[in-house]
Amino acid sequence: MTPLQRPRSVSLHWQGLALLASAIALVACSPVTVAPEQRQVMRIASPELLLPKAPKSSHAWHLLPVRLPAYMDRDELLLPRNSGVYASGARWAELPSHSANRVLAHDLATLLGANQLLTGTLPANTSARALRVEITAFDVRADGQAIDLQARWQISDPANAQGLAVHQTSLSVPVPADKSGGSTVSNAATQLDAVAQAHRLALSRLARSIAASLP
Repeated sequence: MTPLQRPRSVSLHWQGLALLASAIALVACSPVTVAPEQRQVMRIASPELLLPKAPKSSHAWHLLPVRLPAYMDRDELLLPRNSGVYASGARWAELPSHSANRVLAHDLATLLGANQLLTGTLPANTSARALRVEITAFDVRADGQAIDLQARWQISDPANAQGLAVHQTSLSVPVPADKSGGSTVSNAATQLDAVAQAHRLALSRLARSIAASLP
């Protein structure tokens, strides 16, 4: 065999590597189907009309940071797996722990009066009773048709270092069914909007229960 001759097996080997490289390049350039991420917003406006409490509370109230279950300290919108057209990869636009504080503060200020609800760090010599709210469950029901919320709250007077009362409530808010028809994708988006709206409505009803309990 002269130096210019190459074994046929070597030639086939290099042809195989070339084909493999071409296949990898084609796969890399091929479009990959990725489910679009959907971000749900807990809107500040309440789905229900909130009327000021009458008569208004004679005290100023300091709303402390609202506590939620640890599993809600992330942006995933937790949905039951086998509940119709719910899309995977749904997210909240902000952490539920943040939106619950923002929304409850808005609704309680509407119900009690903006001057009677305080949040954040109080200025010196400010007199206000403390309001501690803990949401112990805030879940989409297994059948996907309602939001179940459980909460308790304590009112206390820091000036006297004593608790005044502890209250609790359980409530359910139906998730409106999508009756518009359309594609599966559009149905999923509409249903996710309905789930977010039901979460918002549940917080409004919690705010009403809290406001009604305040002396």
